[in-house]
Amino acid sequence: MSGALPNEHYAHALATLMVRTSATIISFGWTGRIITLFILPQKYYTASGNSGYAGIPLQQPAGELLMSNSHAYSIYAIELGPMENFVYLIHDRASDTAAVVDPAWEVGRVLDLAHEKGIRITDILLTHSHHDHVNGLQQVLDSSDAQIHLLKPEAQFWGAALARPTLHHGGERIRLGNTEISILHTPGHTPGSACYQIGNDLIAGDTLFVFGCGRCDLAGGDPEQMFTTLKRIRNELPGSTILHPGHNYAPAHPTSTLEQQVEGNPFLHFDSPEDFVEYRMHIHDRLRETPYEAVSRQQALDSLHRT
Repeated sequence: MSGALPNEHYAHALATLMVRTSATIISFGWTGRIITLFILPQKYYTASGNSGYAGIPLQQPAGELLMSNSHAYSIYAIELGPMENFVYLIHDRASDTAAVVDPAWEVGRVLDLAHEKGIRITDILLTHSHHDHVNGLQQVLDSSDAQIHLLKPEAQFWGAALARPTLHHGGERIRLGNTEISILHTPGHTPGSACYQIGNDLIAGDTLFVFGCGRCDLAGGDPEQMFTTLKRIRNELPGSTILHPGHNYAPAHPTSTLEQQVEGNPFLHFDSPEDFVEYRMHIHDRLRETPYEAVSRQQALDSLHRT
């Protein structure tokens, strides 16, 4: 059967809709194509976006996942590498130009996707400088004249000699054809971590995962900064915001609304920085493993009192 959601429901549509008709969920190897809402036998589909839906038959050969589709732009995601990284391709429809977010691992797959769709890569957006998010950077530079974008605090923390860098401050905007991308400074995982906001979509790197957040015990990490960052995201962004994380640590939910994260992400449940730091640095990794699922506020608070 098939059907279309009324227009008034688009803005609040679920970020992820799973239609399951068999026993095994494949968490990678998707091929994306636009649908309104189709339910087909013997297939898995996810649906996501702010004014359109992406249909992903999970039993198809490895390919791209169309995470969001609007009149102005599309966001594709490819899961690459041994750490379940999501590498994103933001496609501006008017100009057929694109930005790659966090090129790493088998970036030839991303370049092939752009070539197949007739898209010219003009920009590279880095959420942060950890190796698992930048190890394919040079391959993209060698294949294009793309401009690198990252926050100035991250460039200073990284210390790499970059070709064609544009250094930004939080609050600035990048123009990709007719698509405007806002840069949010979101420190905590690293000093210059960034999230990129495009319309109702938020590409969050390792700042915020579906039902998780980035580690703060690596070089440059700061759990108190992470608490402040997540509090700002929770309080300042609309609940309908679609989260696109840097890693696929919740394969049943590759995307999510911020409202769903406020309800089920344990790192958004704490009101005091002391409780957050205790949970992030000393408790979380003893209690949880991927794949992540939702944690209630009461469960998160109760974990503070376990001996």
